[in-house]
Amino acid sequence: MCAKWHNDFDPAALLAKLGTRAKVTNGKASFEGFEIGEWQAIIDENISLHDEIPSIESSRIVWKALTDCALSTNFSAQFFLRAASVAEGTYLSQPLKQFYLMTSLSIQFEKDLVLPAFHGCRLILSRAFPKKFDRKPIESNLRWDFRNRPLPENYTQVRVAVRGRTAEEAGVKSVNSIDLTRSLINFQINLTKGARWFSGRPQAINLVAAGPISTLHERAGKLADEMWWFEPDYIEPAKLIESGDLKKKRQNEVILLRLLRSHPYRKELETLFRQYSRALDELNYDYAIIKLWSVLERLMATDRYETVTRRVAFLYPDFEHHRSILNHIRRYRNRIIHGGHSSSNRNEIIHQLRSYVQVVLLFHLNKARGEKSIAERVQLLDLPFKLTDLRKKRRLIDFAIRFRRG
Repeated sequence: MCAKWHNDFDPAALLAKLGTRAKVTNGKASFEGFEIGEWQAIIDENISLHDEIPSIESSRIVWKALTDCALSTNFSAQFFLRAASVAEGTYLSQPLKQFYLMTSLSIQFEKDLVLPAFHGCRLILSRAFPKKFDRKPIESNLRWDFRNRPLPENYTQVRVAVRGRTAEEAGVKSVNSIDLTRSLINFQINLTKGARWFSGRPQAINLVAAGPISTLHERAGKLADEMWWFEPDYIEPAKLIESGDLKKKRQNEVILLRLLRSHPYRKELETLFRQYSRALDELNYDYAIIKLWSVLERLMATDRYETVTRRVAFLYPDFEHHRSILNHIRRYRNRIIHGGHSSSNRNEIIHQLRSYVQVVLLFHLNKARGEKSIAERVQLLDLPFKLTDLRKKRRLIDFAIRFRRG
């Protein structure tokens, strides 16, 4: 299997500590001490397992490997990885089962629609869920949790058909799928609009909101588990976006999906699309600015401010002008974090930053020339901005090639 340690993590000292706390009684392993949970969490965050293994199952695999180490009195990093790989293989050998995630989007219903399958998930849009999908066991809990918040009555209902080994795996896959779909829809809408002004309570920049409740069901319609996902910041139903208007703005969705499917660093880019969208769900624009700047840093493969601003500005003809605006945004973001600063200008700043992130997402989305990672892709942006300087550098590189050839 593919269990491995992160490159910058040395587990030897921590595993040795765990070895001193291990105890075996009647053939069963356990660990003593209040720190055990914290130490396991460190290992959880520094081991890589198969992409389809959800975080809750990853924790179980780590615990199984630790108990195997205790039973064998061997806490070496190599033995732990072998034990984790065996547990990983056991999980992955389980058969796939059919599940359905039931959720909704703030889109005006027009007609039943099946969206293109992505990552093995198929999205089905309808006016109402088929009657076999039963939420009755948790209805009283839902009424209590949302007692002061009206639930939407006219959102478009969305079923995500997904296959998974466990309910947890199916839940993670389907939530990620609907999150990515919504992020791409909002991305296309946001490309066509400028800043928004409002009075009263701030509004989310994204027009397509996620429904407040999502539940996972077995093929026959029964709840897979008496749990549900909910939007923690939900207050009231969002304004519906008209389906006709949405259809016009989604004309490029097939192209976006095709580019993502074959992209060399698809997983990282999909994650950043989701984070971009989640940032623009925020009603607090200062929080949104912090989150969006973090997305920009990851897209530029650095958290060095001067490098981020220079690389982003390279994408624009007026380099100095845009670097000045980016430094203005950077300073505002730093004042939020370090001094709790806020300003009425945050509305303009969030839209400026949103525009830059969108341009950089498009830069990455377009086919790379052989680059296999974000870090490789942004090397282009470290070249000189002026054409005269680029030509000078090209002459120097050409000379170096001739020199090396002899």
